[in-house]
Amino acid sequence: MVKRASDAVVRIVVSDEADQETALGSGFLIFADRQIMTNQHVIKNAHSAIAKLANGSFFPVAAVVAVDPEKDRAVLKVAGDNLPFVSLAEVNSPTNVELFSEGCL
Repeated sequence: MVKRASDAVVRIVVSDEADQETALGSGFLIFADRQIMTNQHVIKNAHSAIAKLANGSFFPVAAVVAVDPEKDRAVLKVAGDNLPFVSLAEVNSPTNVELFSEGCL
């Protein structure tokens, strides 16, 4: 379980419009459909971002799926296939993730 969970951890690199790195953060893949849970402050004011896995592969962030500024959470979606993920529970919607992620970040 620890190996599987650590494989799902990502480093998020945020860039501005000039492609200058402006922020770093972390997150973890939470669904087989390439969704990442991270902190909202990491992606705030981002022009673009990439998610890097421990194995060296990286994937562009394709979309921001959900944001909760009050709880400092965001769910991102990345491009990529067959990515490792941590199954938190049977969750049907990114908005339900807060029930399972309280205190995780």
